[in-house]
Amino acid sequence: MTTAPKLAKQFIQTCAAIKVVEQRLQEKLDRLVETRPFYQLFDDVLQSHPYAKLPLLGQNLNLAFTDLFQSVAGWNIHGETVIDAIGRTLTLQMHEGEGVDASVSVLSALLTKSATAEEASEQLRSLFHQATLIWSRCDNKTLKAEVTALHGKKGVVNNMETPLLNISPECKDAVKEVTKLAKLVLGISDGNRTIGEELEQTQAMHVLNNGSTDTVIALLLKK
Repeated sequence: MTTAPKLAKQFIQTCAAIKVVEQRLQEKLDRLVETRPFYQLFDDVLQSHPYAKLPLLGQNLNLAFTDLFQSVAGWNIHGETVIDAIGRTLTLQMHEGEGVDASVSVLSALLTKSATAEEASEQLRSLFHQATLIWSRCDNKTLKAEVTALHGKKGVVNNMETPLLNISPECKDAVKEVTKLAKLVLGISDGNRTIGEELEQTQAMHVLNNGSTDTVIALLLKK
């Protein structure tokens, strides 16, 4: 059963994992510019490089996460809310005097907003899609293939950072944390319907209209 404290804890862990991915995506682009000075001189060439899109992927992931959090953090879950549970965690950490966890600080400062289960289900789908998109696109093998398509096999070495920065572990960890979060969020309700029920209805309509399932929703409902 999903409880507010359990969900709050998972939101904190997911927030931390996403922040790490954001930083690593930016770091990979920065490493390219640092080790291949050519890109410092020609910004238009840099913007055409596959790495140029990496920071935006991280920003989109963080935005999708924030949207979902703000939508459900104020929902009543068996007499408690996620935002209240995070507030208690913040207070406890402040009293212990060992410093406040960065993710707790970030989440406690966010404002909740009114949202339906239907809206939250769309946000959960977006979050899961963004997380899996990053994981599938940001391994060095995939990025090398994209660079090869632009510069040819002989141009790969001079158009990737050195040494290569492997960010796959962090991207994989973010997907794991988002998946854990999704499992908990599917069972919570806006007072009328659960997010899981809304996704099931959306999937049924997708099949009816398109003759096939939505892959992202299918993966979420398996969690």
